[in-house]
Amino acid sequence: MASAPLTQPKPKLAARPRHVPLGQLLVEAGVLSEDQLARALAEQKRTQAPLGAVLVGLNFADEATVAAHLAIQEGVPFSALPREPLDPEVLSLVPEPLAREHRLVPLGKRGNTLLLAMAQPGDFAALDAVRAATGLVLDRVVAPQSAIEACIERSYRRKEALEAVFERAISAAWSPGTSGDPIVELVDQIVTRAVEERATDIHLQPEENLLRIRLRIDGLLQAGPVVPRKLAPQVAARIKVMAGLDVSESRLPQDGRIRFQLKNRAVDLRVSTFLTQHGENVVLRVLDRTAQALSLEALGISPEDLDRLGTILRRPSGVVLVTGPSGAGKTTTLYAALNRLNSIEVNIMTVEEPIEYELQLVRQSQVNSKAGITYAAGLRAILRQDPDIILVGEIRDAETAQLVMRASLTGHLVFSTLHTHSSVGAIPRLVDLGLTPALLSSTLQAVLAQRLCRRLCEDCREEEAPPVELMPRLLEVARRLGREEISVWRARGCAACRQTGYHGRIGVFELVEMGAEQRAQLLEGELGPALMSEHRALGRPTLFEDGLAKALHGLTSLAELERTLEPELVDRS
Repeated sequence: MASAPLTQPKPKLAARPRHVPLGQLLVEAGVLSEDQLARALAEQKRTQAPLGAVLVGLNFADEATVAAHLAIQEGVPFSALPREPLDPEVLSLVPEPLAREHRLVPLGKRGNTLLLAMAQPGDFAALDAVRAATGLVLDRVVAPQSAIEACIERSYRRKEALEAVFERAISAAWSPGTSGDPIVELVDQIVTRAVEERATDIHLQPEENLLRIRLRIDGLLQAGPVVPRKLAPQVAARIKVMAGLDVSESRLPQDGRIRFQLKNRAVDLRVSTFLTQHGENVVLRVLDRTAQALSLEALGISPEDLDRLGTILRRPSGVVLVTGPSGAGKTTTLYAALNRLNSIEVNIMTVEEPIEYELQLVRQSQVNSKAGITYAAGLRAILRQDPDIILVGEIRDAETAQLVMRASLTGHLVFSTLHTHSSVGAIPRLVDLGLTPALLSSTLQAVLAQRLCRRLCEDCREEEAPPVELMPRLLEVARRLGREEISVWRARGCAACRQTGYHGRIGVFELVEMGAEQRAQLLEGELGPALMSEHRALGRPTLFEDGLAKALHGLTSLAELERTLEPELVDRS
């Protein structure tokens, strides 16, 4: 058997023939004694209540245990229900009275199939009622009755509250003399819901007949509420006011920032507006610092790479680059590195576009092209401020590249980012910007390439057979991890992950350190393949291999890894 994964999968309950009575299942499982079952059956006969409810009432079994064995009896999954409110669009398919009467909630919809969580999965009257109301094919999971009732309370009440906000906003839009407060409340509700659902971006997209709201969750856009088209200009105007933008200007793109106060914390929103054929498209980037893993240990870097990176960060000078596409988490990694180095004894300064999070003791500045503050101009000014450590948000041009390398030669540790697919791809990119191999050899300390993969939901992931063509690579990675057998998992979908099969994201990394051999190769004109060959000869993982390691730990799936990485990085040989 493979060694234990970092996060253990939940035990699977074997399905049993449906004719086996619930009481017998519980006796066989050691939950009940024969005497307790006899007493419970007598009480059930007297009260005509379901046996599960009788067992809970007599304190012979807890609700979750009864529900789990009901699932075995019916041959359907047992599910943990999400703590947050359910999707209003899915809730609208099943009227609240029907949900309350039959103690069920709709969890998600795929195609023409609706997934229901039920306390009594064998209640055929309930199933017939939902089929009649929805016209959909039904799939079932079992959940404890109290969990379903609590989910009904928070979800339908939240749906009603959101619909009430929409109604007030619609009334205000059609009544010129009405107070604009409903629009304020509508925007607040949209942002609050997005933060609760862990969205990183909120898209407000005007179309011909509606304002479509979409939320980017775990890297992918998902459908949100739909708002009447007439409200689109007022929603955009409200956001502009909050961000300090020009409300009267809709033709030109504008950028701003909002500090949004939730009940227990504040989040920053980065605002961008852009005129499209049906009106202003507004995108809000959610910068929720409390949700960010601002420590290197929490990013998902392997212990071996974390040790090597820690050694690199202790060097007094040099350049450390983080590479990857937009949205790969590069800024979060750089901030985590600065947090590791931050102390009263060092002067850390940054030039960014924009400042995403405020870091204590760090002097942060922002690119301002209108004022002539480019990355290069900002870096020149910082070098006169007696810095020890410098962060340059991105190397975009030859001037910035030269200044970054020269700054490291004068005794500074400099961090920056590049948009390249791999770690060694940074080398030819920097040469294209005019840097010589000799300069790179004397300044570059390391390049960290990274991606963000969606993390498998621990409640529903299921083991799968690995592809035959990947077995050699998986065995190689497993040997490095000290594993004897191969276990990989795939996404399934449940209530806890909103039927996506994933919840959260984890980083995949490739750390190439510039040692003596790599520096010698640079001086000889080797700009990529030879550096990677040396990296692999040292037994250090590539992006793909680090992703395979996380798949073996059950943290992500092979399908997600292939979705995230460019085809040329997926080495099956």
